[in-house]
Amino acid sequence: MSKRAKDPILELISSPVPDRLWHYTDLEGFRGIVGSKRIYATNIKYLNDREESKHALALAKRLLLENLPPEADAPLVRQLVVGEFDRVFERGALSPENLTLFTASFTANGDLLSQWRGYSAGSAGVSLGFDFRGVREITAPSSPLIFAPCVYKDDDKERLLRLSIAPFVGPVLDIAAHTADIPTRERTREEIRKEKPDLGEKEIEGIYFERLQGMWNQELPRSVGEATAKLFHLIGLLKNSAFQEEQEWRYVFPVFANMPKPPELKFRSRSSTLVPYIEFPLVGDVEGNASFRLREVIIGPGSEDELAVDAARAFLDSADAKGVAVSHSRIPYRTW
Repeated sequence: MSKRAKDPILELISSPVPDRLWHYTDLEGFRGIVGSKRIYATNIKYLNDREESKHALALAKRLLLENLPPEADAPLVRQLVVGEFDRVFERGALSPENLTLFTASFTANGDLLSQWRGYSAGSAGVSLGFDFRGVREITAPSSPLIFAPCVYKDDDKERLLRLSIAPFVGPVLDIAAHTADIPTRERTREEIRKEKPDLGEKEIEGIYFERLQGMWNQELPRSVGEATAKLFHLIGLLKNSAFQEEQEWRYVFPVFANMPKPPELKFRSRSSTLVPYIEFPLVGDVEGNASFRLREVIIGPGSEDELAVDAARAFLDSADAKGVAVSHSRIPYRTW
């Protein structure tokens, strides 16, 4: 018996969790996270990559157009295929009106200069090391919550997206070709004339479009549902290759428009705008005990070594987070 083919998307969202994942923040963020045992999950549209919320679907649409077979060269066929893609994905279940993604970001590297500069108040913040190995069970394939590494390489993104849209392409292309192909349309009309010889051309045209709509309604829901499920797992994980150095892992929290009890939406200020976020608890069951998942703290290279380390230890003890290892960055970086 041959082995069942592996699903690359399932492999991605089931990736083994490293023993440490790190979150960079400034000192005020450090106080807030340790004090509340929670972290912010930010609306994906407000992250530092301005194209991120649209990246996956835009790339999927481009791949769809580039990989249509030769028989789909007719302009009307391409128009119908793209129009259906827009309807079911960009304006459907995965549209901003129906789905909002919130993400909490971590990295596999706890002492990286670009991360210090970008997320830790010019390197004077902290890097928080968490142990998330016990949370995989809540991010099973059937769960809407996703915890997985981001994908940066263009070849990998294209491979995953082709796999995602494959269930959609075949049926929609067949129906679009049937709609656009004049000989096929005439044959169908002729069949209707033979079945109903008393009808005029206007009535025959109406029956033709009813049957065509029936084809769309019968063939597309299953394929659209399958493609939507695959794309849903990817749209929060695909990032521009320019951000590859970040080695990011993400919690992705979907909030659906029809969700009966959505999480409480909160806001924080950032330069010229307010940023929407939800809070995510960092206390969970670890080896049978309710435990704060923080295991290590690295003080940024822009802070004074001994004073900052001693203060961080005292603060952790006062916040009932004893036993967390504290050290200073090994990067010899001066801010002056």
